[in-house]
Amino acid sequence: MSASTGTTITTCQAIQRVNGSVLWANLHLLFWLSLFSITTAGWAKVI
Repeated sequence: MSASTGTTITTCQAIQRVNGSVLWANLHLLFWLSLFSITTAGWAKVI
């Protein structure tokens, strides 16, 4: 049985509730990712 059969199986699972910790973690992640993109865009102008 080969692992590279060309068939991709994806599963999507929804959750019932999201607590405050998950929301804050997501907000924190998005904030730092946005700073990373702003910083790299600034360096692209310098270089």
